[in-house]
Amino acid sequence: MPGKREVEVKLSVRPTDVLLEKHHENKAAGWYEENREAIDALNEFVEENGSFSDFHRSF
Repeated sequence: MPGKREVEVKLSVRPTDVLLEKHHENKAAGWYEENREAIDALNEFVEENGSFSDFHRSF
């Protein structure tokens, strides 16, 4: 069936726990999508210039 979403459910876990886990997964994925451009820009900066804390390292 097109567009159908499947969710794996563990029968030993309470339904509310499963819903909370899926909610947190969706929220994290949404946060990443909202911030992908900034994350990519920061990763590019670190690749080119090193980490902000590199000057604190003594090794």
